Amino acid sequence: MTTTTEHTHNSMTELALYFLRLGFLGFGGPVALVGQMERELVNDKKWLTKEQMRESIAICQSLPGPLAIQVGIYIAWLRCGFWGAWVGGWCFILPNFVIVAALGALYVYFGDLKPVTGIFYGVSPAVIALILHSCYRLAKLGMEDWLQWAIAAVCLAVTVILQAEVALLFIGAGIVGILYYGSLFKRPRSCQRSRSCRPQRRP
Repeated sequence: MTTTTEHTHNSMTELALYFLRLGFLGFGGPVALVGQMERELVNDKKWLTKEQMRESIAICQSLPGPLAIQVGIYIAWLRCGFWGAWVGGWCFILPNFVIVAALGALYVYFGDLKPVTGIFYGVSPAVIALILHSCYRLAKLGMEDWLQWAIAAVCLAVTVILQAEVALLFIGAGIVGILYYGSLFKRPRSCQRSRSCRPQRRP
């Protein structure tokens, strides 16, 4: 019992320290932060598998609210349960709140200064580069076949044309996923790859 308690305490401490660091040092918005979590928690720390990371992103993208925080809370829940999600969420959110409040006050009082404005303009290209790199990593993680690329292309085209995020796109993509990946029009992958699913020839 003592060993289990110590292991849980160590895992919770490691979890809190990670999300505190991510909250203070993570840049680039939700896509960049999710990409950073995928790189560090899947490849480096081995806290979860690629399949678990893919599922966490898919679940959190279907919900309203900030993607990166939702993914972080979900990963913390997978790691340490309810209290892990509670601790991880606060450790992730609190540094962001402090930093944004401080930067907001700084910009309100010193926003007319050219050096301050120059800092924001200089940081923007670096943030865009981080986002593009994270988009590439997440595309490699989540895209498995031609249909997913087709859905992404259609959603991108509609979003660009309408200049707005349309909720019906998510509903439509979900329906297509149910029809195609839900074994209604397509056999399970295990059957496609296994000879045992093929009909046996009679001698």
